[in-house]
Amino acid sequence: MCVCSKIAHLSHPSDFRKKTVEAFDVFWRHHPALLYALFALIGIHVALSYSILTLIPLTILGLPFFLSSLYSFRQLKIRLLCGLAISCGFYAYVAAAYVYPKIEVQGVSGIACIDISALRQVNGYHGKNWKYAGTLLHFTPKSAKGDAISIARNVPYTLFLPGSAETHPPASGAYYVEAVLKEWRSGYYILNVKKGGQWIPIPHSWSLAEWRFQLKRKAVAAIHASIPNERSAHFLAGIVTGEFDDELLSFEFSRFGLQHIMAISGFHFGIIASILGFFLQQGFSQKNQAILLLIFLTLYFLFLGPACSIMRAWITISIYLLGHLLGKRTFGLNSLGIALLILLFFNPLSYRSLAFQFSVLTTAGILLFVPLSLNFLEKIWRKRPLQAVIKMPLLDQHGYTLLSIFRHGIALCLAVNVCAFPLTLYHFHKFPLMSLVYNLFFPFLVSVAVFLLIAAICVGMICPYLGDWIHALNSEFSAWMLDFTFNMPTTVDFFYRVSSMSGLSLVCYLTLLFSGGILLTNSMRQAKSSIDYLT
Repeated sequence: MCVCSKIAHLSHPSDFRKKTVEAFDVFWRHHPALLYALFALIGIHVALSYSILTLIPLTILGLPFFLSSLYSFRQLKIRLLCGLAISCGFYAYVAAAYVYPKIEVQGVSGIACIDISALRQVNGYHGKNWKYAGTLLHFTPKSAKGDAISIARNVPYTLFLPGSAETHPPASGAYYVEAVLKEWRSGYYILNVKKGGQWIPIPHSWSLAEWRFQLKRKAVAAIHASIPNERSAHFLAGIVTGEFDDELLSFEFSRFGLQHIMAISGFHFGIIASILGFFLQQGFSQKNQAILLLIFLTLYFLFLGPACSIMRAWITISIYLLGHLLGKRTFGLNSLGIALLILLFFNPLSYRSLAFQFSVLTTAGILLFVPLSLNFLEKIWRKRPLQAVIKMPLLDQHGYTLLSIFRHGIALCLAVNVCAFPLTLYHFHKFPLMSLVYNLFFPFLVSVAVFLLIAAICVGMICPYLGDWIHALNSEFSAWMLDFTFNMPTTVDFFYRVSSMSGLSLVCYLTLLFSGGILLTNSMRQAKSSIDYLT
């Protein structure tokens, strides 16, 4: 009878409401920037597309506000009201700053004012093409009446320009060009420049795109000169520059769900920061290590360019390093929120890109669900205290270490795929099941290849012969690693497929998933606090 009354008490609606409000209060108290970033994202989405889907996360975010009327969570109410104000502010900002043109299929001719953020040389049907990307500042169509009214403002564009390998308009500033504007998918536009038309530079405009293109070209040439194996050289050059031109490599990686390795993100910045930190700690204090890391990673960010996943990763790791310098504790999800706010302010349209969606969701999934996954797996493979591990025989110590690495790998895989799985089905309608296996070991192999590349460069400055030897070793290692994708028969390609997945299903799933993660995190925190108190 006593047990039944206790269960009834725990399942009482008022007790559940109290625990829910407490969980959200604790979570948003530690991660207010993430809350404000979510509200900013909702405001931007409403400004660009009046979708009823935004009501779902807005209702969940506001639910503790209504529930807390029964309790005295004044700070939670203030934070949620501030979030609504931020949402309205971003709505007004985007509605005023961005104008999407409604044009016919054949497009419209006019004068485009373009800002260039990226330049690449890509393969086309008739040879090499120059690919420009950036922001269409405004577009004025030709009119028989002589009207000069812009129909577009601050929208993304792509421009392909046929040409030889050495001639192209330098991407060092903004231009006026005569072109035909076409919409190739919702919210994204292509400019077809008039053949032989002039590119008129805009005075006092500048861009790092040309400098970045030339520097990447030199880096790729240097890697190809140092790495004997051509496939390994292509892969390592792509990892360093973030630009993969090998279509076969892209296809093979997609078979095993490894596309995230080809996009520069927090994974790459984390690897490079760890490797540079390893070398810097040999002769610098912790403070100087953080300063030098911040400088090196900022230079690397400028080298890569302002793509949304790159910018998010750079801001997040910069916040961590600045917190270390200032002696302030940083929370991963709060740092993610700050990065999102900065990114959305400078480029509100970035949330539409696949790189943004996968980068942000998987990062949030790692930060929120890895501790929960580890807590679950430790009930299956019990974690032992260090004193107990030291007393084990040597062979058992190695076995336990491998088991711990395996446990962390599974936890990471679970945390990533619980978010990436529905998003992959929504965009591609299929999910490679072999990715669950490959992502347990392949990212580690990539980190080894990057370590060898950086080690060879650093060592080569002192002893060129030894640097060349490490490059040769890395060439063979990378070729062996890539054989795991290129030499696998198609009989191992297993996919989970769906005909389609609605946006409503995706939004509901993600909203409930992260709400459940917040509640479980709070329960785990309370359980650990009780154990620590008892011990």
